[in-house]
Amino acid sequence: MMLRARRLLLVFSTFLFALLGGLFGRLAWLQVGSREAALARQTRQSWRSLTLPAHRGALRDRHGQVLADSLEALQVEAWVPRLTHDGSRPRAEGAVATTVLDMADCLAPLVQEPATELAQALWDPAVAGDGANVRLGRPVTDPDRIDALLEQRSRRGPLWRADLTPVWARSYPAGATAGALLGFVLADGHGGAGLEHGLDDVLSCGLDGHAYQRRGVGDFALAATDCPEVPAKHGFDVVLTLDVAVERMVEEELAASCKQLSAAGGAAVLLEVETGDVLSLASWPSLDPDRRSTWTKAAQVVRPVQAIYSPGSTFKPVMLAAALDLGLVKPGDSVDCRPERGRIPGRRKLVTDTHPQPRSLSLEEIIVHSSNIGMSNIMIRLVPESEPKNTAAMRPLHELLQKLGIGRATGLPVAAEAAGKLTPLASWSRPYTLVSLSFGHEVSVTPLQMAAITATLSDGTWRPPRLVSAYLDGEGGRVDVPVAEPVRVFRRETVDFVRDCMQAVVDKGQAGVAGVPGIPVAGKTGTTVDETDPSKEVHSFVALVPADEPRYALVVVLDRPHGHRYAAQTAAPLAGAILRRALPYLGFPTDLP
Repeated sequence: MMLRARRLLLVFSTFLFALLGGLFGRLAWLQVGSREAALARQTRQSWRSLTLPAHRGALRDRHGQVLADSLEALQVEAWVPRLTHDGSRPRAEGAVATTVLDMADCLAPLVQEPATELAQALWDPAVAGDGANVRLGRPVTDPDRIDALLEQRSRRGPLWRADLTPVWARSYPAGATAGALLGFVLADGHGGAGLEHGLDDVLSCGLDGHAYQRRGVGDFALAATDCPEVPAKHGFDVVLTLDVAVERMVEEELAASCKQLSAAGGAAVLLEVETGDVLSLASWPSLDPDRRSTWTKAAQVVRPVQAIYSPGSTFKPVMLAAALDLGLVKPGDSVDCRPERGRIPGRRKLVTDTHPQPRSLSLEEIIVHSSNIGMSNIMIRLVPESEPKNTAAMRPLHELLQKLGIGRATGLPVAAEAAGKLTPLASWSRPYTLVSLSFGHEVSVTPLQMAAITATLSDGTWRPPRLVSAYLDGEGGRVDVPVAEPVRVFRRETVDFVRDCMQAVVDKGQAGVAGVPGIPVAGKTGTTVDETDPSKEVHSFVALVPADEPRYALVVVLDRPHGHRYAAQTAAPLAGAILRRALPYLGFPTDLP
């Protein structure tokens, strides 16, 4: 019996020692052999990776003032199943409704959206059983409202079922200034209109970074010092040629004029003639990038680059310069402008003047009186009456107009930029095309194109407009956008003479309201009427200042203004108001009181 007990004890002891040996061996293996795997598992369970989102680059004016930037913000979101379920157990419909209403009432003042819209955004997917993640309002950037959100979220208040996600929100420090041009950013972080859309690839080219945290009890977390943080690389900043102060002046005058005249729309462009830099690109109606309610279809149209019009009589100085360089007239010539000279052989419709002149006019007088008859009789000299379709003779004029960029987009980073229209050379004719072109018909341009064309009359060279001057990478790097090489179009003596004619329009003609005391202004009015709908008028004015040595070109366009028949009563006063405000800021001494 004792022998059997000893044997059992021996077996049990052997088994126990084997078990303990295996246990100690396992512990040794865990400590030595699988240490790396255990540490990796612990890291996965106790650490979490945080994405450091790259922010969108800023838009700046020529002086570095920020026009659009990204701010740290909190985006309120709600995962619908978290509202409709407690874990895996569905909640009663009444409880879900109470949660939705409480959450909407709590969020309304914090995200500045109506509570009814917030509740509807939550309730619709909840009823449909949709597992969507709903964004509630725009990202919150105000520090006080952010603190309120975090407090409501932490004390299990109405927002404890919501998520607060750190994001970058777009901010526009200049408010509505240049709103249509800047555009806005959509909820997905990409540009939806204007430069925000056109420069989206540059502004949002950044790369997200990463950081790690070690989880603690509850929401407590520690930074993981042994895992280096990978900082985000942000999108490029873009420096524009705009001057925000000038832009604000131009927009204020344009808006006041459009409202006073009940115009359907308006545009204004101020260009630096030496470089082609755009100082102002104003559009009306416009929008406020920070107010979604202003993002109407009409307000999203950047009229200076997306809307075309027939320049009308503002094109006459350009055609006079062409006629002088093509040898059709000389500066001292006069042209018979009697009404009967409006009968052009081969043309059914009579050419008429608004202010008929029963005599011959000098070239300066033709521009001052805006004589359609005079300009027509000049341009038809390009082709013999017996050869009305001689395209070879008309080719030099066609090529000259192409050099001015007509029919070709300027390349500004704005979607759907219009290229303008010019009748194909094969369709040109003496009695129609040459006559129509002489007073700005059979050609369509954008206000920006017309500003570049007007600037050509400063020294005879054409330059493409430039809106972007540099890109900044956020690490001190800068890539400058060079000024384009000028293209010679007219002789210098030709444009000097034409500018004298344009100055006479302001000094002697009906556009005296566009003048600036102490500064010579060269200008020209234009009134275009739609032949199919006489109610559709476009009034415009072009100017070069100073007239003797131009530094700036200005174009203003009013679409369907009411109350006045001629551009001298609408567009010219607007141009004068803009110049009288902008020129002193730009450093010109004036005789203004």
